[in-house]
Amino acid sequence: MILKRIQTTVGSVPGTNCYITKDEKTNETIVVDPGKDIDLVAKMLMALSAKVKYIILTHCHGDHIAGATELREKLGGKILIHREDEPGLRAPDINLADYIGLRRNNS
Repeated sequence: MILKRIQTTVGSVPGTNCYITKDEKTNETIVVDPGKDIDLVAKMLMALSAKVKYIILTHCHGDHIAGATELREKLGGKILIHREDEPGLRAPDINLADYIGLRRNNS
């Protein structure tokens, strides 16, 4: 198992953590809270020869979800979030996307 951590700035939130776990035998990969800097995350995933299986969102705040859809479109994978947080994916008053300087949430 490989575990990588990437820190990014999302809007006005510095130090947002994204975690990548990869099974070394199958290359199946889970990305946790991809944030917004999807080019940086994608670069790491390509370096790892990763096959993205899941994109897990721990909760619906904008600094965690902002690039989930873009990552899925680029590299595949299924986006997972707890059902009680799902409504916040499309509600800026819940995910605080506007508050942290994101124009719209991307999930």
